[in-house]
Amino acid sequence: NLDFLQPIYVGDFVILNAYLISVGRTSMKVCVNVNAENLITGKTRHTTTANLVLVALGKKGKPTPVPKLIEKAKDVCKPLSKSI
Repeated sequence: NLDFLQPIYVGDFVILNAYLISVGRTSMKVCVNVNAENLITGKTRHTTTANLVLVALGKKGKPTPVPKLIEKAKDVCKPLSKSI
Protein backbone atom coordinates (compact mmCIF):
# COMPACT_ATOMS: atom_id res chain seq x y z
CA ASN A 1 0.00 0.00 0.00
CA LEU A 2 0.95 3.62 -0.42
CA ASP A 3 -0.34 6.34 1.90
CA PHE A 4 0.08 9.97 0.86
CA LEU A 5 -0.33 11.92 4.10
CA GLN A 6 0.95 15.41 3.27
CA PRO A 7 2.35 17.19 0.22
CA ILE A 8 6.03 17.76 -0.42
CA TYR A 9 6.74 21.29 -1.60
CA VAL A 10 9.35 22.56 -4.06
CA GLY A 11 12.45 23.37 -2.02
CA ASP A 12 11.76 20.75 0.69
CA PHE A 13 14.55 18.34 1.55
CA VAL A 14 13.18 14.80 1.12
CA ILE A 15 14.32 12.04 3.51
CA LEU A 16 13.56 8.37 2.82
CA ASN A 17 13.99 5.69 5.49
CA ALA A 18 13.57 2.05 4.46
CA TYR A 19 13.07 -0.90 6.80
CA LEU A 20 13.17 -4.59 6.00
CA ILE A 21 10.04 -5.89 7.76
CA SER A 22 9.92 -9.57 6.85
CA VAL A 23 11.47 -12.12 4.53
CA GLY A 24 9.76 -15.05 2.84
CA ARG A 25 11.38 -17.78 0.80
CA THR A 26 11.77 -15.65 -2.34
CA SER A 27 10.37 -12.28 -1.29
CA MET A 28 10.80 -9.53 1.25
CA LYS A 29 8.50 -6.87 2.67
CA VAL A 30 10.01 -3.40 2.84
CA CYS A 31 8.51 -0.31 4.42
CA VAL A 32 9.57 3.15 3.25
CA ASN A 33 8.78 6.25 5.29
CA VAL A 34 9.16 9.59 3.54
CA ASN A 35 9.69 12.83 5.45
CA ALA A 36 10.03 16.36 4.10
CA GLU A 37 12.08 19.05 5.81
CA ASN A 38 11.51 22.74 5.23
CA LEU A 39 15.07 24.04 4.98
CA ILE A 40 14.08 27.54 6.12
CA THR A 41 12.15 26.59 9.27
CA GLY A 42 13.85 23.24 9.96
CA LYS A 43 10.42 21.67 10.49
CA THR A 44 10.18 18.02 9.41
CA ARG A 45 6.90 16.27 8.64
CA HIS A 46 5.95 12.70 7.72
CA THR A 47 4.52 12.78 4.19
CA THR A 48 4.29 9.26 2.80
CA THR A 49 4.42 5.62 3.86
CA ALA A 50 4.84 2.77 1.40
CA ASN A 51 4.72 -0.96 2.14
CA LEU A 52 6.29 -2.92 -0.69
CA VAL A 53 6.71 -6.61 -1.44
CA LEU A 54 9.78 -7.34 -3.57
CA VAL A 55 10.47 -10.69 -5.22
CA ALA A 56 14.06 -11.78 -5.84
CA LEU A 57 14.66 -13.02 -9.39
CA GLY A 58 17.56 -15.19 -10.52
CA LYS A 59 19.49 -15.00 -13.77
CA LYS A 60 16.68 -16.77 -15.66
CA GLY A 61 14.02 -14.39 -14.37
CA LYS A 62 12.52 -16.95 -11.96
CA PRO A 63 12.00 -16.35 -8.20
CA THR A 64 15.10 -17.27 -6.22
CA PRO A 65 15.59 -17.79 -2.44
CA VAL A 66 16.69 -14.85 -0.30
CA PRO A 67 18.60 -14.89 3.02
CA LYS A 68 16.49 -15.08 6.18
CA LEU A 69 15.81 -12.00 8.32
CA ILE A 70 16.93 -11.75 11.93
CA GLU A 71 14.04 -9.82 13.50
CA LYS A 72 14.86 -6.98 15.83
CA ALA A 73 11.68 -4.88 15.82
CA LYS A 74 8.05 -5.24 14.81
CA ASP A 75 5.60 -2.60 13.64
CA VAL A 76 8.40 -0.22 12.67
CA CYS A 77 6.32 1.03 9.76
CA LYS A 78 2.82 2.21 10.57
CA PRO A 79 1.15 4.90 8.51
CA LEU A 80 0.88 8.01 10.66
CA SER A 81 -2.78 8.44 9.69
CA LYS A 82 -3.67 5.04 11.16
CA SER A 83 -1.78 5.47 14.43
CA ILE A 84 -3.48 8.70 15.51
